[in-house]
Amino acid sequence: MIPIKQTIFGANPDNPGNCMQACVASILERPLDTVPNFVADVSDEWFQHMSEWLLREADMYVVCIAHNPDLTTHGYTMLLGQTRRGHPHSIVAYNGEPIHDPHPDNIFLDEIEYTVMFVSPMRGMGE
Repeated sequence: MIPIKQTIFGANPDNPGNCMQACVASILERPLDTVPNFVADVSDEWFQHMSEWLLREADMYVVCIAHNPDLTTHGYTMLLGQTRRGHPHSIVAYNGEPIHDPHPDNIFLDEIEYTVMFVSPMRGMGE
């Protein structure tokens, strides 16, 4: 994981921030401009767009579930929720612990709503 900061800020539907793009770029260790700004590109369909892109570009599946503090996660995940700035935000976690906030104020999340897990397909099983 290479920490990458977001370059677009705010929650305006016409010009949303790119915290999610920065999180995915950080986890994949790719330059920011090689990862789509999923929310800006397709708005309400961000999850479908991200799923298709990750499968095509990184050979990964993505799973988004309602956050459960009792869930044990391993590896890098993305946490989605609310900040004290008053709008949705995404951060990176490792083994369930927040480790990277792409916003320069580094305040992370006040409330976690969803956990996004990145899953690589198991090769060789049933092939």
